[in-house]
Amino acid sequence: MLVVAVTMSRNYINMRLFYIRRCRMRYKSIDDQLIGIDDKFQNIWANGEISIENQLKDLLKNNNQEIFTVSHKMDEATPEHKHTFYEIMYVYKGAILNITQNKNIYMSEGDFCIMNLASSHSLQVLDASAILVNICIRKESFTNGYLRSFYENDNLISLFFREKSEEDYLYFPKRIKSDINLTISEILSYSDGDLPTNNFRLAGNILLLLAELLDREAYSYHGIDEKTFEILTYISKNYQHTSLEDIADKFNYNKTYLSRYIKQHVGKQLTTLITEQKMDQASKLLLTTQVPVSTIAEDLGYQSLSHFHKVFKNWFELTPNEYRNNSRK
Repeated sequence: MLVVAVTMSRNYINMRLFYIRRCRMRYKSIDDQLIGIDDKFQNIWANGEISIENQLKDLLKNNNQEIFTVSHKMDEATPEHKHTFYEIMYVYKGAILNITQNKNIYMSEGDFCIMNLASSHSLQVLDASAILVNICIRKESFTNGYLRSFYENDNLISLFFREKSEEDYLYFPKRIKSDINLTISEILSYSDGDLPTNNFRLAGNILLLLAELLDREAYSYHGIDEKTFEILTYISKNYQHTSLEDIADKFNYNKTYLSRYIKQHVGKQLTTLITEQKMDQASKLLLTTQVPVSTIAEDLGYQSLSHFHKVFKNWFELTPNEYRNNSRK
């Protein structure tokens, strides 16, 4: 049974890699779908430069779709605003500051934040090269449309949509093992197309996205505050050789308090965040270089090759060599 399970797991990964490669050839990348001066949103521009304030007004006034999207560079602050739809915000690149009525949420590449109906927020620039994707879903899509079955379910996000929580946002941190950019790219493509089947494909990809967020099993009603953002930045720069003890000492916190605080704001254990960074870098090196596995393990701070193998296989369900070889097929 174990051999069968492992074989099925490997076959699934191989099929998924083939699917990803095929879809990459078929759909535009997120970078190719940013709002530009020649796009259909011509009247959102002021003096040849994008005006996000006008953009928001234009979308609300002229867009009658139940699901619509807009992706843009975050090089201009967004004024405080409310809207009558659910908004799924995805940071494709860089970092932004999402200011809600009660909290300042620092969002980095790979993070999601779902804003509820009538929630109020503004956005501040942290990185002028940041790219933000907004997926806007009117309530009718959930109550009467293709997404109704999801809306009526009792999962975390559905309960949030039905306003069973007092919070006006739900935050999901980045997941390393994810091909979410493919799903986002398809959502952007289908929302902008005019084929009769696009609405079905769009709703299907929205469901895939929501399922992916539920599968992450990491969420927060608090989000990344300034203190947490500073700690996460430190981890991103020092993950090779840092630890819970090192970070607690660096920021002058009790280890137990620090662990609980990070879990509350990120939805993950601090040690998991460190491992995620290591596995992300390991996977990139295995896919793009010929660096020996032993060298990768040592550079990432693992004291033994066997320990690195164990952690990597637990993370990706493949050994480092299998992961590298599969990418070349």
